[in-house]
Amino acid sequence: AARRLLRPAAEASEGADCEVYDALGSFRCERFRVLLHTDASLMPARRRDWSPLNLVVSPTGSAASVTVWMNAIDEKLRQSLSAPVFQTWNPVTEPRPEAVEADVAFERPIVDPAAVRAMEKLARCQGRGSLWLGGSYGR
Repeated sequence: AARRLLRPAAEASEGADCEVYDALGSFRCERFRVLLHTDASLMPARRRDWSPLNLVVSPTGSAASVTVWMNAIDEKLRQSLSAPVFQTWNPVTEPRPEAVEADVAFERPIVDPAAVRAMEKLARCQGRGSLWLGGSYGR
């Protein structure tokens, strides 16, 4: 996303904008889908087996999802909600549609050797043209 925002500036310039634009191109991203829901069928069948984090692997082993039992990790939710609330990342099994409160997708950079080199390059560019990058792009 940061690279897409900088494209017009990079195309119009030969300076720091191009260097930052090129460095951002070194980051590979992975896409995540997160659902907030109340469908307990994504949890273990026996409630005593529920954990704050519950991992499910697809039958082929090619995909995995995690369901976070929000009530178990957040004291305020535990006190204010009468029913369990869950957050499932990259669901292997979809929750019932009527139980879904929110369904969002986002991307985040993968930190690999190319990304580390890009972070070093970006660190040298920080502040140029009043541009500062943080989060996964910063060191």
